Amino acid sequence: MRKFKIISGITATLVIGWLLFVTLNVLYPSQGDLDSPNDAVVSLSPQHYRLPLAEEVWANTGTNTLVISYVEPGLGQFGSYTPQQLPEAVVEYCQTEPRDDVVCLSPVEISTIGEAFSINDLATEQSWDSITVVTSKWHTFRTRFLFSQCIDDVVDVNIVYPDSEMTAEQWGWYLAYENAAFIKALYEGTFRC
Repeated sequence: MRKFKIISGITATLVIGWLLFVTLNVLYPSQGDLDSPNDAVVSLSPQHYRLPLAEEVWANTGTNTLVISYVEPGLGQFGSYTPQQLPEAVVEYCQTEPRDDVVCLSPVEISTIGEAFSINDLATEQSWDSITVVTSKWHTFRTRFLFSQCIDDVVDVNIVYPDSEMTAEQWGWYLAYENAAFIKALYEGTFRC
């Protein structure tokens, strides 16, 4: 019985430590450098909250290339997957006349790791040394982990996020989701990258 109590105590301590570690990193992620010029600025999907900051960083830093990760309606690994209506800027950049300074990228799979794989391939193809990746505040910790695992070491990855106003209920949902998603990210980062 004593052994059981010790093992239970250790397990409870580890679980609480894990939840605290991930929760603090989700709530208070470190902001990357918003003023650093890079070879490309990448806006992760979905674009509604991320693309405006990506455009701002792209314009203000003189970065040559804007990369927009998005899934066209009807495409993707799930076949019937249809994202929310694309923001007007995505339609303008990705579904009208192509531009030399904008790359519209459909990830190899609809997930953060799928975006990391596709962006790594593009960075290798373009011989980029540095990129700025724009995500959401709540998604920064997991994005930073997966990109550090899946992007070649020769590419410097700067992760930034826009300010966001969310309710306590929204934060609660994202905290629960990110704690679970980070377990998956640990597995993927270890065995797939």
